[in-house]
Amino acid sequence: MPNNINEILEQIKLFLTNDERIAEIIKLPDNLKVQILYHFEDIYIKPMSNFFPGRSVTFNPPQYYDSLYSIIRSLPEKQKIEFLSSQTDLFKLNYLNDCEKGGQTEEDSVILNLIKKTTDFPYKIVFASKLKDDNLKNKVLKELGVHASLIYYTNELQVKPTSSSIKYPSIGLPKEMTFGPEIECYSRDYATVLRDLKELYTLDFSGKWLCKRDVTISEKAKEINDIHSDLEVVSGVLSDTEQNVQQIYDICGFLNDLGFQINEHCGGHIHIGRNYIETPKQLWNLIEIYGICTDVMNLIINEPGSLPRDSMELNAKSTYKLLRSKKFNFNNYTDINECISEIQRLQNGKSYDINISTSHPTYEFRSANSTLNPNAWIENIKLLGTLMVVAKGLETGDLENFEQKKELFLKLKSEKDIRKKCELLLNLLFYNENDRKIYQERFDQNYALQFKMQDLKELCNDRTNESEGRNG
Repeated sequence: MPNNINEILEQIKLFLTNDERIAEIIKLPDNLKVQILYHFEDIYIKPMSNFFPGRSVTFNPPQYYDSLYSIIRSLPEKQKIEFLSSQTDLFKLNYLNDCEKGGQTEEDSVILNLIKKTTDFPYKIVFASKLKDDNLKNKVLKELGVHASLIYYTNELQVKPTSSSIKYPSIGLPKEMTFGPEIECYSRDYATVLRDLKELYTLDFSGKWLCKRDVTISEKAKEINDIHSDLEVVSGVLSDTEQNVQQIYDICGFLNDLGFQINEHCGGHIHIGRNYIETPKQLWNLIEIYGICTDVMNLIINEPGSLPRDSMELNAKSTYKLLRSKKFNFNNYTDINECISEIQRLQNGKSYDINISTSHPTYEFRSANSTLNPNAWIENIKLLGTLMVVAKGLETGDLENFEQKKELFLKLKSEKDIRKKCELLLNLLFYNENDRKIYQERFDQNYALQFKMQDLKELCNDRTNESEGRNG
């Protein structure tokens, strides 16, 4: 057998299929196998679709990695650790996941070495989650401690509760109302890790949040060649309990600790259970209030200093305008489900400010920007939940100062001035002055900021036109 690595590579290339080549490599002495791993791309037969004329594309099909992992698994422990240590943490994680997928598990001694050699703390913990021996796993996790609000358990993440000096113990919504936030965010370092884990758990296991890709962030990421940075974290079905409110603090604290950020494409969507609204009239009240107050809602649904994102016009179109344009009449319906089905047909799967989901029994409110501020999330849930309470109560009469509320609603329908409209809306929704103050502050700051941004855009346009005039 040739001893020169180049001769061996040429000899292996004589085999016609990848399976034959892998089988031949696995027969080689271990020291040669390690060398071949570093030259593996040179001998792997890629599909012709992966070639441009004159050069290969830097894409490797899944079979490439399957073959690569097979060779790694055939190595003795020392050489295996040596090779894996030279690779990225993400490569190591993918290798360990592939072992599990194939019904195999890597030796604990190998994993312990990977934990020791990596300097990235989250990867240390996710590697520890792969240990087979539960006693050893618990011992290692205990030694690592809890850092950045992280702890992993059986390949699923738990989030340590966050302490805060200013916290909402509850939201103030009816106990039968359910809701769920979707937090869109991004991180170049940890988005891929969390998407791979798929699930986050609060430390007491009371909350399970799903991690997945977000298409709107992904599309923007392609422009900056950063297609792996997007993440959407979605809660389970929550209700207004102290334990559930705490979950929002814990998850936001965890994402903040890992350095996740929000950009202009991140939406802060909130689902509220459809079962709270019981009649077509109640649903129309909800859509009408939101629709006639869209200009106000777009300012008070975002925390101070946060203007509506540009993509909102595409991803949160007005349901009210849609139904008005289609001459939709709620009086033609007595059954709420038939009414909902027709609105879903008209929305046609598109993204509206009040999206009536076909995959979940919820109303999805899509206008708000995303945020990693838990108080902002809770205030948004309170705003939208209270809107549903009022929409229902305007039909049932189950509202304090009902006649006054009806009068405010009538005034709101005809008011054009945005400041007066904001005042009427907040008085319609909230009895408590402190509640109104939260959203009035949002309105005042964001309304002023909106004008500043418009002035800045006009100034930039004027200067651009002047420059083009001089150049012309």
